[in-house]
Amino acid sequence: RYTAKELLNDLNRLPSADIFSIGLMLYEIASIHTMEPANEIDGILGRPLRSLPTEREEWHRLRDGAAPPLVGRPQTMANMVQALLQPNLDRRPTVSQLLVIAEI
Repeated sequence: RYTAKELLNDLNRLPSADIFSIGLMLYEIASIHTMEPANEIDGILGRPLRSLPTEREEWHRLRDGAAPPLVGRPQTMANMVQALLQPNLDRRPTVSQLLVIAEI
């Protein structure tokens, strides 16, 4: 579910894949109350909101960098999550780089 795209195509496990996975978890946590119900009936019945995709194509769009923006969250957090979800593994931040962000 939280697998980086490069792991789907390659057996080499790099720390940047873990960074991507952390980004998806943070994205899910940060967006859980800001997303729309999966459909009108779910909204009326108060069922849980759909946070991450359930379909394969939607997952591939997330892995390609097409995550909807985080609404109602601090811009620093939105920027950090966007960086963690960077499709280009060489452009994702390292743990050391993340730790220098004051808000973390």
